[in-house]
Amino acid sequence: MGMEDFIDVPDSFSSFRNDMEGDCKAVISKCELKLSKTGNKYIMVRYVLTEAAKDEWIGQSTIESFVLTPKALWRLNDLYRIVSDSNLPPGRKSIEELMNLMEEDVIGREIGLTLATTLRNDKQFCEVINKYKA
Repeated sequence: MGMEDFIDVPDSFSSFRNDMEGDCKAVISKCELKLSKTGNKYIMVRYVLTEAAKDEWIGQSTIESFVLTPKALWRLNDLYRIVSDSNLPPGRKSIEELMNLMEEDVIGREIGLTLATTLRNDKQFCEVINKYKA
């Protein structure tokens, strides 16, 4: 076989980085309903950086998860309030209704983030530690 029969496959195909930190601006590009290994439903939010401490980070993504339990819903409400200037509408909501609200009022909105790198199980992660109006 000649050299033309091979191709270098990168370690990762995603635009996620694990070394981003500091204050930045981002656009919320995706809200997706997921199921954890333990069976809990959560919303995964993807942020795409539009301004960052390093130019190479612009266009890169980071994610944040919001568990859909009554005790943890305040975190999702914080995100919603920052980008829409109001709390999640009160009352009983189906998961579908909640996802519709997120898609209509959150996706495409700009937000300020503070990112930090953290270690979990000897792996480095980029974590959202604060959110604010952009």
